[in-house]
Amino acid sequence: MPSVIAALFVALAFVGCKPGVPHQYIQPDELEEILYDYHLADGMLASRPAGDKADQTVAYHAAVLKKHHVTQAEFDSSMVYYMRNAEVLHGIYEKLGERMQKEVRNLGGESSIVAGQYTARGDTASIWNEPSFMVLFSKVPFNYRSFSIKVDTAFHAGDMLLLSFNSQFIFQDGMRDGNVVLAIVLKNDSVVSRSVRLSSDMPNVLQVSDDAFIGIKEVKGYFQLNTSPNSMTVSTMRLMFLENIQLLRMHRKKPEPNTQGQSHDSIQIKGGANAPVGQPLQPSPSNKPAVPANLPSSALRRP
Repeated sequence: MPSVIAALFVALAFVGCKPGVPHQYIQPDELEEILYDYHLADGMLASRPAGDKADQTVAYHAAVLKKHHVTQAEFDSSMVYYMRNAEVLHGIYEKLGERMQKEVRNLGGESSIVAGQYTARGDTASIWNEPSFMVLFSKVPFNYRSFSIKVDTAFHAGDMLLLSFNSQFIFQDGMRDGNVVLAIVLKNDSVVSRSVRLSSDMPNVLQVSDDAFIGIKEVKGYFQLNTSPNSMTVSTMRLMFLENIQLLRMHRKKPEPNTQGQSHDSIQIKGGANAPVGQPLQPSPSNKPAVPANLPSSALRRP
């Protein structure tokens, strides 16, 4: 019996000594609150004139730190620690994303979709099955999120897909650079895709369609915060928020025979269904979205 009790005390001692964030750094729960207020502050700044926004950003972020009784030096040293312990920081961002998504729904955001305005089999349907809020940061692999949508009998030949979202950046330094790709794999294994580069806080829309009325076999894509060799060693905060993500599928009528054909701005990319869902369709060393050399300028225009 004494040996059992001794073993129990040893086990409890190991649990009690479980390593955590050192006390000199901001603890995870408090950092989540600070990042939440950072996000709200930047959201308020987005609606203000751009003239003195840089100075206003510094002032707003200073106000957030003052609210939480944290100095800039304490915050910076804590971010250095967290950026070097990316798994811990990722856990904070996951909780932050869940919290943001809950807040959006509580405030009535996405109400038309959540309430079922777009039914699963209607002419216009919401087919997004991932979180509507994501946070990416500049540490691989936490700078990248892919998605794949199951295609069922509710999809028709000629369907159009519309991906919309808001982008927001919180950067202590460096260049803001993200990209998003939306693609459909057709039943003849050709791929139609659209991509957009992200560098500012703004709403974004991507649209792809089965213009040849072949039929869609798969819907996929990715969100990515780009990194560079120089940024991999810098321990500063670089965040990209993606909010209110929605993906709509819309049925279209087949054109008359004399007008049938692909529109001029559709893109056929080689690789077809063999392109991996979990990776960019045509990754390049520069970490930029895959775009064919003959890509028309209209394909990357912003809404």
